[in-house]
Amino acid sequence: ISASLVNAGDSLAVQGSISLSPARRFTVESDEPRYWRVGGYDRYTGDGWVRTGKVTPYREYALSNPPGQRRRIEQTFEAESDIGIVPAAWKPVRYQGGPDVLVTRHDGLQPEGGLESGDSYQVESAVIDASEAELRDAGEDYPDEVTERYVQLPDSTPDRVTETTATLTENAETPYQIALTIERWLKRNRDYSLEVSQPRRNVADRFLHAMTAGYCTYFATTMAVMLRTQDIPARMTVGYTPAESPG
Repeated sequence: ISASLVNAGDSLAVQGSISLSPARRFTVESDEPRYWRVGGYDRYTGDGWVRTGKVTPYREYALSNPPGQRRRIEQTFEAESDIGIVPAAWKPVRYQGGPDVLVTRHDGLQPEGGLESGDSYQVESAVIDASEAELRDAGEDYPDEVTERYVQLPDSTPDRVTETTATLTENAETPYQIALTIERWLKRNRDYSLEVSQPRRNVADRFLHAMTAGYCTYFATTMAVMLRTQDIPARMTVGYTPAESPG
């Protein structure tokens, strides 16, 4: 399994073939099932991602609410093994627990020293509750700090990534429609597989133009890069989807 799912590292390398561990990492009780985000990354390197910026100790009211309509959900996590991450539904706004945590530049949580089996904590998250109409009308007036951080691409990114994305999305009129178009195209044209050869050059370019299958890291990386070629802010995140206990 990728190290980024068990440790809060500052970098994420896109690998070749992997196998997923069946080990239980956490037990979660929550008001509703969500995607349990572990980490976010902002700088794309061509063969992976890096999280930039400093981490700061968590303090009450250090995490702000997201803009727009939102609803609150409560979650309780218990670690089932020693682990170096603090999953939470996005966007966390309150934390309470024994293990001390740090706040990343992207408002994510990570343990100051790690969690041991049996450690538990509670998180209150403010989940964005935007309608499809609101997403369509969101516009392109992004804050400077967002565009500076989330549209960066390395010089090694081939021009054909921009050209292919522009062609695929030429009929899309809003950033939301562009995002949907890219998501649907990847789902329809690339298969899911854990057995892949690691690309020798730019991951997004190879997945878009040369590969026929990949796993979640390939899909997410390629979509984020394609959005960035159209000056739409995007970042890479990793985490866990909801699951039931295997009885």
